[in-house]
Amino acid sequence: CGVFLSHQGIKKSDKEEIYKLTVEENRILQQFMSQPIYKFKFTKRLFEKLFNAYFSKNKFFLGIKEDKKIVAILSGYIKPTPKGDVGYIDNMFVSKKYSGKGYATILRDEFFKWLKGKKIKYCQLNVFEKNPAKHIYEKWGFCIDGLQMTKRL
Repeated sequence: CGVFLSHQGIKKSDKEEIYKLTVEENRILQQFMSQPIYKFKFTKRLFEKLFNAYFSKNKFFLGIKEDKKIVAILSGYIKPTPKGDVGYIDNMFVSKKYSGKGYATILRDEFFKWLKGKKIKYCQLNVFEKNPAKHIYEKWGFCIDGLQMTKRL
C-alpha cells in the first residue's frame, strides 16, 4: 500500500496532484450526470475553493500516494441533522489505473475510525444512479435513504 497523506502533511506538490486526480474524477463523473445542473467546467479556481473548504473544523481528508503521486482521496465531514450529527462522505475517488487495490476500502475504514472517535453512529453519501461506485457503497452496507430530484427553473 502507498503512503497515507492527511491534510496536516500536504505540500504544494501534493495539492497539484490532488488537482490532477480531481480533474480525472470530474471527467469520468460527467458521463453519469443526467441533469444539466450537475454538468460544469471544473476550473482551477473552483478547485481552490473546494480544496480550502476541505480543511475547516470537523472536516476529514486522506489521500494515498503510490509511485510518488496521489492516486486516491477521500474527503468527508460531520453534518448536523435534526436527529443528531452524521458523517458524510463528500468525495471519494481512486484513479482508474489504481482501482482494485483496496484503496477505497482503506480510505473508508480510516474515515469510519475518525467518525467513531467523534462518537458518530451513521454515515451518509450521495452517488449518481449510474455511477459504477454505487455497487461498492451498497456492498459496504449503504442503502438508499431518499431520492434527490432536480427541476430546471
